[in-house]
Amino acid sequence: MSKTAVLGRVEHGTLHLRDGKAALWQVKDGPVIVTVQEILSHRTLAQNAFWHSVVIPAFMTLGYEFQEAKDALALELIPTGTRHLDGTITVTPGHTSELDVEQFSDLIRRAVQLGAEYDVMVPDPGEIVT
Repeated sequence: MSKTAVLGRVEHGTLHLRDGKAALWQVKDGPVIVTVQEILSHRTLAQNAFWHSVVIPAFMTLGYEFQEAKDALALELIPTGTRHLDGTITVTPGHTSELDVEQFSDLIRRAVQLGAEYDVMVPDPGEIVT
């Protein structure tokens, strides 16, 4: 089975392919499945740096080591579940690498709110703490 990817965009509900004809010559004649997947803007380097250098260290004031604080925040704010064959679900910390820019901004906002509940001060991006 041959797979090929073609870039394009959707505007007002209409799919516009970029160089679709050039890519499709590789596919045999016959029925095909067409899947459309949105391209997300993954988190920015600045967001990731703020998370690792400001947010996580702020929660270390609760007595956590760095990795413990990172895991505790991810478990609380972006949990992921795995359903086992016996029907039980194991909840584990999610990964920030799977978040887009908007989702990561929301994660930081919720971390700030969570910090306020535990008297943990998470400075705003760009704020200088001395």
